[in-house]
Amino acid sequence: SRHTASTVEMMNTSKYYDVGVIDECQLIEDEERGGAWTAAILGLLADEIHLCAAPSAENILVSLIELCSDTYEIIRHERFVPLLPDRRKFIFPKSVEKHDALIVFSKRSVLEYASLLAENNIKASVIYGDLPYDVRRNEVSRFLNGETDVVVATDAVGMGLNLPIKRVVFLEMFKFDGHSKRFLSGSEIKQIAGRAGRMGMYDEGRYTFSSYFGRAMQLMKTADAETLTARLRFPETILSVDMPLSEILLRWASIPDDGIFMKNIMEREILLSRDLEKKTDDKMLIYGFVTIPFNEARKELYDFWMILFESALSGRDDHASDFTMLLGYDENDLEDLETAYKKCDILYFYLNRREKKDEMEEVMELKHTISSYIMKILSDPDAKQLIITSAQ
Repeated sequence: SRHTASTVEMMNTSKYYDVGVIDECQLIEDEERGGAWTAAILGLLADEIHLCAAPSAENILVSLIELCSDTYEIIRHERFVPLLPDRRKFIFPKSVEKHDALIVFSKRSVLEYASLLAENNIKASVIYGDLPYDVRRNEVSRFLNGETDVVVATDAVGMGLNLPIKRVVFLEMFKFDGHSKRFLSGSEIKQIAGRAGRMGMYDEGRYTFSSYFGRAMQLMKTADAETLTARLRFPETILSVDMPLSEILLRWASIPDDGIFMKNIMEREILLSRDLEKKTDDKMLIYGFVTIPFNEARKELYDFWMILFESALSGRDDHASDFTMLLGYDENDLEDLETAYKKCDILYFYLNRREKKDEMEEVMELKHTISSYIMKILSDPDAKQLIITSAQ
């Protein structure tokens, strides 16, 4: 192929490109993923590189470019369609209008509101973080072709999806950020509200809030805090130091930050390393596994990850089918399917590390099959009601 697209973590820094585009560069400050953006910006090999970011990240990006003694040009893009507040009082569900995007901040809330809308004969597409990307795309397609009237979504709608939304309605204003439940920041509100309006379809975009209208409007008017630091990933070159991986990670994390650079938070990797060091002292094997992205707090995912590790440790030449047999999902159970899909993600990373390309394709086919079952469930309003009932 002449074009390659990937998440920033998977970007190939050893290949030469004519042009590179790195999106969402304001996330360079993120305490866990930010180092991937720093590595990409500093390491991408290309004649021309486009860094796309919120205005708050302009100075930090310029600082990085100047550190490399590269030249740059700043281009500021403006909205073609005005974004305006809808000051009418919003009452759910009677104030819901066609082409609305209703924003909440948990999977449970998405399904509950979609179910309530179905009871009021309003068809909804749903988008939330746990959904496979091709399922999200299918939900977008249903909205685009008129099968559904509105979208009910988490802030996942603000990343990588373009929808013909006429109005964004915030039904919730608090989100759990991994540490605590907090009020949305101004930048988060703007990112999501900015999805309203589409040139050629609507003359303007609108946004509103079902609660905290005054507070939210104040945040919309407030300038975003400037991005001041760039995160650094753990440097793999120091894996050769003669001590356990968890100790290397801990020592590296304790080095004082310097200037504009801060280290990624490594607490997760340290804890997982200690778990695996109970079984082996093979640092490279352990590092390969602790850098597989998954939610270790979910026992079923942690257990599956550990099965893969023990297989690699034993040196058995297991194949993808040996592990997919362990998924054991019910094709009519949304929770089961989403968990199975996430296990496939872990397996895909595992096979990629072992360079088993053919078997990676096999896992991708299974992921598409699981996605098709999820699409079938989400297209049935009665199924959404069943999901909520069974969860209560």
